[in-house]
Amino acid sequence: MSETKFTVGTAPGNDYPEHERTYVSFIRFSVGSVLAFVLILVSLVGMGVIGGSAFYVSAAGLLLGFVLIAATLISGLEWSLTLFFIIFLSIALLPFA
Repeated sequence: MSETKFTVGTAPGNDYPEHERTYVSFIRFSVGSVLAFVLILVSLVGMGVIGGSAFYVSAAGLLLGFVLIAATLISGLEWSLTLFFIIFLSIALLPFA
């Protein structure tokens, strides 16, 4: 058996800092995608199932939510504000149901 051993960051051609940046970017985009899908589902419930004036609240929430998700992805902020907005939109649609 070969006794070749590499420790982290010492393998030839290993660019560990770039690997970490790529991993962080992948995780950020994955979280943003999941939050965008949840936002779409909440808005579709308001637009299609509830209907009426909830349609306008859902449409405005969808547009504002996408802007918020894009701003969070670009700026590198935490997702807490976006998550709060989706929960707030869900609660705001409850009286229309």
